[in-house]
Amino acid sequence: MSKVNQTRKGQTLDWIEAQNRPLRWSEIHAFILELKGEPNDYEHRGYSTGIFDTLGNPTKKDPRYIEKGKDCRYTLKEFPA
Repeated sequence: MSKVNQTRKGQTLDWIEAQNRPLRWSEIHAFILELKGEPNDYEHRGYSTGIFDTLGNPTKKDPRYIEKGKDCRYTLKEFPA
């Protein structure tokens, strides 16, 4: 999706789309922490699980979502219109 998204979910999905490859959760988590301005360290390891749940749910406004593969890597999918 080429439009600029203002939400963290939209920004994260845009970033995942730009990577153009399956990603580990740790890579996605590190990006989310960067968006929030939080350090990517052990103390913040559990942060952002709430936004992670929303990344798997497509909406009418943004039909993109992530799906976990058998290799435990996440890919971006788009819900059919």
